[in-house]
Amino acid sequence: MANLTNEDKNILHQLNIDVINTIKKRRDWLDSKMQEYAEMQIGDNIYNLETGLPVGIVSKLYRLWRDTDEGFRDKVLEINYEYRTKQGWYDNTSRQPHQLGSRERTLKTIEQKIKDLNNG
Repeated sequence: MANLTNEDKNILHQLNIDVINTIKKRRDWLDSKMQEYAEMQIGDNIYNLETGLPVGIVSKLYRLWRDTDEGFRDKVLEINYEYRTKQGWYDNTSRQPHQLGSRERTLKTIEQKIKDLNNG
């Protein structure tokens, strides 16, 4: 590591503070947009896109990268869902990407599968 002058250390320190504050602003803004853009809300049923069956009820909205790597990778509004299964267990969509969704998305997925089968 280079031996910086006190002036350069102070500049670097201020730049690091600016980065931290900017990341916090971005995190807060993304947090504020979650409910607005979420496919599902707390209390909604969540479905298996392959089977069309409900797997549980949404209990929490979250962003996987929000608190990881000091927020550096939290760059897009990717909303994940925690849900409670009928058996009373909690699970989440970040563990099963692109496999679960809302009733509307499940219906669209099934409709597309029917089209594919009829055209195939």
